[in-house]
Amino acid sequence: MGYGGFKVGGGYYDGGDFNKVSNAINASSDSSAWHVGASWTAGPLAVGVTYAEAQGYKGPPTIAGTTVTSSTYASDYKTYGGGVAYTLAPGFVVQADLMYVDENLRRFPVGGAITTTDNTGYVVVLDTRLNF
Repeated sequence: MGYGGFKVGGGYYDGGDFNKVSNAINASSDSSAWHVGASWTAGPLAVGVTYAEAQGYKGPPTIAGTTVTSSTYASDYKTYGGGVAYTLAPGFVVQADLMYVDENLRRFPVGGAITTTDNTGYVVVLDTRLNF
């Protein structure tokens, strides 16, 4: 939805217990995500920001013989991002984006010890587009 050069948007996803292994110790069953973003455009310049939070399994369970291990679970996943785009000529756009990612991961092996990992990092994207 927008007004003038401003636009805002967002979304929500509820995946329930998607990819959960039912007998994994202390495994969470919640899989959800939400995000919100805003942008402003003035002539050839566009600027945007975004924020997202999520939790859930990052893949399907692993099965080796009779051992089932649930996938890595992101108990807390957050991203903060921003970007700018500039139209140099009709159909020719240059763009730069920066995103910060912060996630807390847990593994819930069946009959094993729970392990945790914290990951943080940056993603930088430099882009040129030629639309025709």
